[in-house]
Amino acid sequence: AAWQATAGTLIAHFSPEPDLEQVRLVLDRMDDYDKEVPGRHAIFWLGISGIATPEVRDGLLAVFRSHEDQKVHQAAVEALALLGFEDARAEIAEVLSGDVEVGEWDLTDNEQVWYLIHALALLGEPELSSHMPDADMRMRSKVEDLIAFHESGELPQYSAVALQKLEKNRAKLAKKRR
Repeated sequence: AAWQATAGTLIAHFSPEPDLEQVRLVLDRMDDYDKEVPGRHAIFWLGISGIATPEVRDGLLAVFRSHEDQKVHQAAVEALALLGFEDARAEIAEVLSGDVEVGEWDLTDNEQVWYLIHALALLGEPELSSHMPDADMRMRSKVEDLIAFHESGELPQYSAVALQKLEKNRAKLAKKRR
């Protein structure tokens, strides 16, 4: 979030001319990102670049639909949303509903579900909770908390059990610092 805010502020202030040759270089190499970190970083920066050309959309959609690496296809859906590609909204919603299987998206994986829902939020989807998949997720409540935060802007309320665990961990941390 900090990188997104910083990049957006700098781009808005300085209004640099996009280097389309560099964008083409990133797009040409998308199929070659066999390692998670370089692929994720390149796609992340492409997403916050503000360069929303049809060529960029097509490249990101291809990665979203078919890349095997979780971090890379998650970066692609986030970049699609950051660049405001409204035409991706329906497909993202279809993946979340389970009606369409695309690439390696796993609706039992909290992180993957969060990226899909977060993309819908960035695209202005008002009813995020209606897109929560019926899949059996290990930590469903975490995704629900993130959705509630997106919808309301309010931090989620901790349950009594969660507060007890938090206090216990704080006490352990304080003891280690002594």
